[in-house]
Amino acid sequence: MEAIQLEDGKHRTIDYMRISVTDRCNLSCAYCMPGKNHKFLPKEELLSLKELYRICKLVSEIGIHKLKITGGEPLLREGIEDFITQIKKLPGIECVTLTTNGTMLRKKLPVLKKAGIDGINISLDSMNPVVYKKVTGFNRLEEVLEAVQSCIALEIPTKLNCVVLKEINESEIREFVKMAKQYPVIVRFIEMMPLGEGSRFESVSGVLLRKQLEQEFGVLYSAWDVAGNGPAVYYHGEDFKGRIGFINAVSQCFCAYCNRIRMSADGYIQLCLSHPDGWNMKHAIRSGMTDDEIKQKFITLLKNKPAGHDFNLDIKERKPHDMWQIGG
Repeated sequence: MEAIQLEDGKHRTIDYMRISVTDRCNLSCAYCMPGKNHKFLPKEELLSLKELYRICKLVSEIGIHKLKITGGEPLLREGIEDFITQIKKLPGIECVTLTTNGTMLRKKLPVLKKAGIDGINISLDSMNPVVYKKVTGFNRLEEVLEAVQSCIALEIPTKLNCVVLKEINESEIREFVKMAKQYPVIVRFIEMMPLGEGSRFESVSGVLLRKQLEQEFGVLYSAWDVAGNGPAVYYHGEDFKGRIGFINAVSQCFCAYCNRIRMSADGYIQLCLSHPDGWNMKHAIRSGMTDDEIKQKFITLLKNKPAGHDFNLDIKERKPHDMWQIGG
C-alpha cells in the first residue's frame, strides 16, 4: 500500500506525532517540573488507552507514520506495554519509539522488546550522582545506567538525550561523547528551549559545543547512516561505535523542515511548541464525532501550523507552559 502524504499549509510533510500518555513523572527535573506542588490531570481527563488507540489508528490512515510515546514519564501509565504492542500492528505505522527518564525501564525492557519497540530515548543529563540529584531531585542514576546497559545488551536502538545546562553539566559533555565512542548508542546534546521552567536556564550553543569537542576528539564527520524522526544532526568520530547528535533548536532554527505535531495526555493537539493554538481531540471523540469528521478536522487543522517558533522573542511575550504538560 502506497504511503499517504500529509502536508501543512507551508507544504511541509507531517508524518510524525508525539503522543503523551500521562502528565505525571517520578522525577522533578529543575528545568521541567521542579518541586512537589504540581496540579496533575484527574484520571477522567486523561485519554483512555482505547481512545489513544483510536486516535493512532485515525492519524495513521491520513499520513502519520511515526509515533513517539512520551509523558511525563510514559512508563508510569498502566497498560502502556500492551498499548505499544497494539499500535505497532497498525498498517500505516512504520515506527514506534519511546522517550523515558529510564528509572523504570530495565524491568520493562523484555516486554517492550517483544512488542517490537523501534527505539528508546533515555533522558540523561548527568552521569555524576551529585549533579544527577541536583537536576532531577532524586538518587536514581544507577537504575538509569543499568537500563542503558540493558538496552545495549538487548540490541534495542538507544539514544541518550542530554540537555546541556550552563555551569551545571557542561563539564560532563566529554564523558557523554566517550559513551558514544565505547558503545553503539547515540548521544544527543540538546539546547535548552525557553519554555516554562526552562526559561530560567541559559542555553549552551550546540554549534560551539561541537567545535569544543573536535578539539579533543578530532574531526567529527557527518553520520549519514543515522535515520531519525526529527531535527538532530548526527556525527561520528574515528573509531566510534556510536554516534553523537545535536539538536540546536535555538541557535539553528529548523522550523522550515518541521515534520511533527504533539498531543498532550488530555488530547490537545499542539501544532508548535512555541504556539498554544490547536484542537482537543478528546472533546471530539467524547462528543461523538465520526472517524471521517475527526480525520477531516485534523487535516484542516494542519493547514494552520505556524511557520516557526518565536524562541528569540522576549520571553515575556510568550505564554508560559511546561513540557510535562505539553508532552516532552
